[in-house]
Amino acid sequence: MRNEFRKYAPAPLKAAARKARSRLAGQEPGAPAGTVSPLEDERFGTWFGRVAWNLLGEERVPELPLAGFDPKLANDTVAAAKAAAAAASYVDRIASGDDTTTAAIGTIRAILATRRRPVARSFAAGLANGPDGERVSRAGFALCLIAMERRTSAWEQLKELDAPFLAQHLPVETVDTALVLGTPEALELALHIGDDPTALSTEAVVALAGRYLIAGHVDLARKVQAEALTRTGLDEASEHQRANVTRWLEPAPAVEPVEGRINFGVFDYYQPDFPFASGNVGDYVQTLAMMGNLARFQDVTYHGADGLGELTNQLQSRVRTELKITDGPSAEVELHPVSRDYSEGDNLPENTWLLAFGWHMHPLFKIRHGMPYHQNLNPIFVAFHINRPALLTPETIEYLKAHGPIGCRDWTTVYLLLSAGVDAFFTGCLTTTVNAVFKDRDQVEQDPDQVIAAIDVPLRKVKSRERPIEQISQVGMEYRHLDLVGGVKAADDLLQTYLRRYARIVTSRLHSYLPATSLGVEVNFKPHVPGDVRFDGLYGMQPTNEPFVEMRDGIRALLKETFGKVFAGGTKEEVYALWAELNAAKVAEAKARFNAPATDISHLIDTASLVAQVKASADAYGPHDTVDAANVADIALSTDENFRHLLPVTLESIVTNSSTPVRVWITARNLDASYRKWLSAAFPQVPITFLDYTGITYGVIGRMIEHITVATMDRLLLPEVLSDLPRVTYIDIDTVTLGDAGELAATDLKGFPLGARTSVYSGAEIWRAAGNKLKPTVAAELRRTMSVAHPFDFASLNAGVLVLDLERMRADNFVERFVPMAPAYGLNDQDVLEAYVGGERFELDPRWNALPVIESVDGAGIVHYAGAGKPWEPGIVPSGALWREYSARLAERAGEVPPLEASLDA
Repeated sequence: MRNEFRKYAPAPLKAAARKARSRLAGQEPGAPAGTVSPLEDERFGTWFGRVAWNLLGEERVPELPLAGFDPKLANDTVAAAKAAAAAASYVDRIASGDDTTTAAIGTIRAILATRRRPVARSFAAGLANGPDGERVSRAGFALCLIAMERRTSAWEQLKELDAPFLAQHLPVETVDTALVLGTPEALELALHIGDDPTALSTEAVVALAGRYLIAGHVDLARKVQAEALTRTGLDEASEHQRANVTRWLEPAPAVEPVEGRINFGVFDYYQPDFPFASGNVGDYVQTLAMMGNLARFQDVTYHGADGLGELTNQLQSRVRTELKITDGPSAEVELHPVSRDYSEGDNLPENTWLLAFGWHMHPLFKIRHGMPYHQNLNPIFVAFHINRPALLTPETIEYLKAHGPIGCRDWTTVYLLLSAGVDAFFTGCLTTTVNAVFKDRDQVEQDPDQVIAAIDVPLRKVKSRERPIEQISQVGMEYRHLDLVGGVKAADDLLQTYLRRYARIVTSRLHSYLPATSLGVEVNFKPHVPGDVRFDGLYGMQPTNEPFVEMRDGIRALLKETFGKVFAGGTKEEVYALWAELNAAKVAEAKARFNAPATDISHLIDTASLVAQVKASADAYGPHDTVDAANVADIALSTDENFRHLLPVTLESIVTNSSTPVRVWITARNLDASYRKWLSAAFPQVPITFLDYTGITYGVIGRMIEHITVATMDRLLLPEVLSDLPRVTYIDIDTVTLGDAGELAATDLKGFPLGARTSVYSGAEIWRAAGNKLKPTVAAELRRTMSVAHPFDFASLNAGVLVLDLERMRADNFVERFVPMAPAYGLNDQDVLEAYVGGERFELDPRWNALPVIESVDGAGIVHYAGAGKPWEPGIVPSGALWREYSARLAERAGEVPPLEASLDA
């Protein structure tokens, strides 16, 4: 974080920070570790404070010098500095000679890079009043939507702009969006933009060649790349990307098949999207482990270009005596590098076998994943990990079924695949087998000055009184430039260093922790996110403990049998039949574990007591005695003292536009009597009941959205709190209702327990993200039970507007069964509802939850100002005038919301 701060700090602050860090680390001569001189501390506090004061104001920085370094204050200062620089970039661009359109679009990109999307949206909206206003504003809005990964909504903006404008100002974003959508109209535009590459900027031609390549438009890719090769003055990143695409468009000739040789693929990590080619030597550690399993076969001779065969034959001589396979088949094997993420671009002969392992994460240019593999590959899946459910397209699911069962590196991947109907089982990580080609540690000459290695962990997480600490990283640009043999050799050198130099390793890297454990090195595994999806089943490994030995030996046994069948000349049918037979019991075990009963969490929260407390607090106002239960729309709203001024505006719009009488139920926290009386007087014709939730808690909600309070959780108790009602319609208070709430309330739910608008986000991602905030065992249980409950995959819901069948929810025992998921797993209210229904819900027409941040709200029934950027806050908000209209009507009719009583305000 201080590295970020230094970018914006004045020179005196930089010098003071350097000296302070040196003293803290004990690096300055004569300075004991952990000490900072009073003078340096004061200088740092003064200069840092001045920067923070200018950026954040006197309220955040009331006195100088600061008493000490405050990480939160520094983080906010960096964010403010970035934001100021982004906002100022418009002036800088104009001053540098850009026209106003180019400057404006560049500024929006700069603001988005600081993650201030509401500001970028407001800026884009404000541009509508300037030169070329409509086009520039629409382009800016499209950029904001792309940053939100709302490609479909972005396309609605882009398609209204002319092709020359897009080619000049948004060529890459337009092509990316069009290729993701893949419709005829979108593809036509994408190809048109690249058809005249001479009209494109240097940045665009370099970026677009690879995109056309991976989308299958190879001739156009060559045309664009030819133009890119004529451009000069490229920065280093563009030079690398241009050279990388040349590699794919001008590949080396395919290796001619040699009669009698078995073809076998070896994962490499190059791909057309250069920044996502692996810069982590840990990937090559996996490949080294795989090659070590090949090398165990002593009667096999390996061949391969660029030294690949020679390296594998060398590894044969290093295999531990007890692991050598001397009674296996004799064979000649040709090894071929295979791009893990873009194998279809490789020249591979038919019937090439492949051990498929490792992390499959990165979509090519964020457009698509490189699965299924090349048609000539016969994959055997071991230690396979899926990091993004988006990889599992219908085509990929069928591909995995056809080549299963799938051996998975972690239990999360097992559960994900079983949920998708793919037979899967747990193998653990391939790197546990890497010691096959290394000596025992006691047979390696140790460095006399061994150190503690801190591998990709902060120094503060490493403690040692006896030995010095050496901080290193397994990630670096140097690895991205290596070929396959060079990468494997780098991995080999690293592991030799583990054996010789490190007395102990502290690391956040899986492919440091497990290979080091395999080598017998003491390791302290400290991942940055303990509940990460990658680690279920991989914690607690020690060189000789049973889980580790079982994992390592299990992989070796599987590969010995399977490789042996391949090297003996087995057909695809024979090899896959053997694979299924070898793993049938493991698949059955995985399914039994998958389908085991969920952990009982009902004791974590006494929902019956909470419901009784809320029901006892009911405070009714208005004409309840005149309600016709057969002709009333029951509407639920939630608020607390923080948002008390919003609810009346929302209610004003509901009551104004409803043709049906409305009865209102308000889940309330810390609302005083004067507010309740004022609200009921403002709507004298509306029966209103306040349900007091003050003091009710749901545990630690790790998934609570920053700008939302716990009051949003209170609706989860409504099925039992409103035990006499058959249904209720819930509406968030950051909404304006323009349609007939009675019509919405009468929606036929077709037997589903609730109706909601469908979102674009993956339901499977909810549990994966939620687990990141939990302890590993708790995260694993959440992901398992949700994978069982909701077969892969479903689109998540937006809970801002809900029609709830309370009778059905009571019959399903919703409150008792699902509300405890909040304290058990830190889930927010929308998560809990997702856990209840998954994809089994009625899909409301989007007009009942129209989102101006992503779409036009023409014809909307309810306008929902979801997310950051609200119409009652400063700045231009799309369709914000609607809110202001109803706010003004309410104020004119009923006056201002009364101030909070002093007792509550305190």
